[in-house]
Amino acid sequence: LRQYAGGHNETWGGLTLNIDSDVLDGPLSVPNGAGDSSAPSTPSNPNPADGSAVAHAGDTWLYWKTTGDTCSVHVWGGTLDTTSAGNCSTYHLGAQSTGAYSWQVTATNGIGSTTGPVWNFNVRPASPSDLSAVPVSSTRVNLTWLASTDAVDNYLVYADGAQVASVAGNVTSFQVQNLACNRAYSFYVKAVQQGVQSDASNTANATTSSCAPALVSPLKGALVYSLQPKFTWQAVDGTAYYQIQVSLNSSFTGNAVDTTTSAASYTPAIKLTANKRYYWHVRAVDTLGHVGPW
Repeated sequence: LRQYAGGHNETWGGLTLNIDSDVLDGPLSVPNGAGDSSAPSTPSNPNPADGSAVAHAGDTWLYWKTTGDTCSVHVWGGTLDTTSAGNCSTYHLGAQSTGAYSWQVTATNGIGSTTGPVWNFNVRPASPSDLSAVPVSSTRVNLTWLASTDAVDNYLVYADGAQVASVAGNVTSFQVQNLACNRAYSFYVKAVQQGVQSDASNTANATTSSCAPALVSPLKGALVYSLQPKFTWQAVDGTAYYQIQVSLNSSFTGNAVDTTTSAASYTPAIKLTANKRYYWHVRAVDTLGHVGPW
């Protein structure tokens, strides 16, 4: 408001008044019946939350709270650097490429402007897919997967929820080794780009093949008096049958015995040769046909 003419007489409809002349330039209405008396509150309550991650290729919206009448939103990251003005609660960012992003809101009303803090969020890369797990021994499982549709930096491999390896972004297979025998495992893989992890791939399950049977009798170096000795070993859970070999050499060529049995023992149908040193070993084969170690 301002006064542009001091006290003076004016006559209107035959009546003379001494008046001051003023001009007013201001809002014709105010929200909630109360005018602004201070600058807007600092923008707060960001969604996505500061430091969080959003889905790859998702339709991203930004949300916040402030008492401002209008707001400008500055968003930057990757190849994006944009500032847009609009309402003081939401901004439609849309789908963005993978990477790290920052954003900041400035709220304005008739009194002034208030700039909020810088918030950060990440857009996850696309997940690898079609993960498969094939057990190849009692301690090893081979994994293969389809690559992420993004050009990622590396993949993280997980077994039973724990990270066991990191491989380059151009690799789509891995051999998980040093596993326990005759045990079920679950696996998944994540893609990583600029330090941002994707959602997990599908989960693939695999069971390692049977453990090596523990030999019971005859023990190493034992002197056996029967030419048809009974060979015994500890049973292995999940075994369909056992394979036993008995040979005159440790390389097991030209075996005297090479047969299978469902029992945890075997007595040769033929007589062995007297006064000879024999070697023997046993391995288990599970119900899926996976062959365990000797």
